This record gives sequence, structure tokens and C-alpha cells, in this order.
Amino acid sequence: GDLATAGERLVEAVSVAVKVQDMPVLASAVIAAADLAAAKADPACGAELLGGAIVVRGTPDVGNESVERLTPLLVERLGPEAFAAAHARGEGRSRDQVLEVLKTVLDHPLVVWPSGSITERLEALGAQDWEPKAGIRHDN
Repeated sequence: GDLATAGERLVEAVSVAVKVQDMPVLASAVIAAADLAAAKADPACGAELLGGAIVVRGTPDVGNESVERLTPLLVERLGPEAFAAAHARGEGRSRDQVLEVLKTVLDHPLVVWPSGSITERLEALGAQDWEPKAGIRHDN
């Protein structure tokens, strides 16, 4: 597909998800960014973002078609060990660190990144113990 158009749409999705702090939607955008990174011939970044999406969402997105499609593709491109290492690197990051990786893929001036960390903003909203559960929407 058209990578520029995909990137623009992803920028819009990330901007909205960051603004409203909807972690499941932001995690979906991180998965889409992993797909974009893979399409831009950066499979290691793609694998890292797949791991990072778990951190952002708070749990693996079991059954996500994009994850199921991307994982074997990235394993094939990187090899099992390199994929596992990159994925683990993403899972080892904080939400804010995942956003930093995401910024490198979406280097675009229209993305409005929050001041302060996502963690700080969630805490300010009274969500200190915020633990997303699969299939449950967490609104404040």
C-alpha cells in the first residue's frame, strides 16, 4: 500500500489516542506502527514495537489479526533469536519508552505528544492502580 498515507492515518490515530489516553487504542496504533516499520524494511523495530504494544495495552492482544500476521513475517525476516530479542526489548520498556520508539517511526510534526509521561498523566487522573484487563474498557 501507500506508506505515506498509512503514516498520515497512523499519526492521526496516535494523536487522538495519546490525547485521550486510551491505552488499548494506543496499543493498536503501536501494532500498526510495527507493521509500518516492517514495510519500511526495519523488522527489528517492528518486533520491538510488537513487544511494546503489550506494555502499552497492559496485556497481550490475543487474537489480534495484525499481530498474528506480523509475527511470523518478522520471525522469518529476523530469525527466531533476533525476533525474540527485539520483542523482549519492547516488552522490557515502559509505556513512555515505547512512545519514544513510536516517535522514531512516526517522525511527524502533527503528532501532539503529551507533556509529562503517560504514567504521570494517568496518575494525575487518579489511575495510580490502573491495570487494564483484556476485553474491559477503562474510562475515567
